[in-house]
Amino acid sequence: MVAWPSQLKIERQNYRERPANNILRTGMGQGPDKIRRKSTSNPRPVNFTVFATLTEANTLRTFYETDTLGGVIQFDFTSLLTGVTHKARFLEEPEFVANETMWNISVSLELLA
Repeated sequence: MVAWPSQLKIERQNYRERPANNILRTGMGQGPDKIRRKSTSNPRPVNFTVFATLTEANTLRTFYETDTLGGVIQFDFTSLLTGVTHKARFLEEPEFVANETMWNISVSLELLA
C-alpha cells in the first residue's frame, strides 16, 4: 500500500480536519425537520500546507503524479488529530507556490473509514 511520504512534515498550525457532513435533513409539511445520518461512514476533509524545499516539493509532486496516479490511488495517512492511520485520497491537485526560500504546498485530502 502506498503511504504519505514520511519526509514531508506537516505543521500543526496549518492542519485543519473537520467531521464529515453526515446529516440528511428532510423538511416536513408541519413541525420540525426530520434529521438522520446519511451513512455510517463518511469521508472527513483534511487541509494543510507543507513548507518544503525544492527536493521535498518534487517528492510530493512525484507522490501525487506517480504513486497515486494523479490522485486516483488511495494511500495511508496518519491524522494529526487522532494519531490513527486512515486510507486517504486527494480531493484536488496539490498547489505549489514558491516564496523566497521555500515552497508552500496546499494539500486537500479526504480521510476514509
